[in-house]
Amino acid sequence: MIYSLNGLISHLEPNIAIIECNNIGFKCCVSDNTANNLKIGEINFLYTYMNIKEDAIDLFGFINKDELRCFKALINISGIGPKAAMSILSNFTPERLAMAISTNDYKIINKCQGIGPKTAQRIVLELKDKLEFGLVSETSFIKNSSENNNLNILEATEALKSLGYNEPDILKIIKKYDSALSTEEIIKKALKEL
Repeated sequence: MIYSLNGLISHLEPNIAIIECNNIGFKCCVSDNTANNLKIGEINFLYTYMNIKEDAIDLFGFINKDELRCFKALINISGIGPKAAMSILSNFTPERLAMAISTNDYKIINKCQGIGPKTAQRIVLELKDKLEFGLVSETSFIKNSSENNNLNILEATEALKSLGYNEPDILKIIKKYDSALSTEEIIKKALKEL
């Protein structure tokens, strides 16, 4: 099993990255989030997951352990295969997915290609408990907040992202605030720090 790859990115196309390691080019299926962090001609490190089927061997690449952890959690849900998991991870960073799950927001997950409402509900139901066991490391602050306050955090994050701010930077700042703040108050405070 290949655990990780460290090498030169020689080719990028939608959902595919070729990473050269010791003169061997490995084709990795990647999410949009991972692809956005890669540049052709640069050395990158990817965590990997190898999926072996009767007719294919696919290698999936992830920019960090949180994304890999989310992928593994998603494919362990009945009816979710690697393609559906990658579709979700192309639309959500691990932190944003954890927020959606913690606030029971299956409708936002339902918007991903290939994910129906029942599957989205199953994802929320099955992964809600896994947040406490480290589905993602950045969002442990969510566990102690009430459901309405989580929605405020999610809405504030989305608003700040639409203004062009980077989600990891947003989350580092937002998790310091009192979770009882309104969406508007969170945005105002975050804008001062960003």
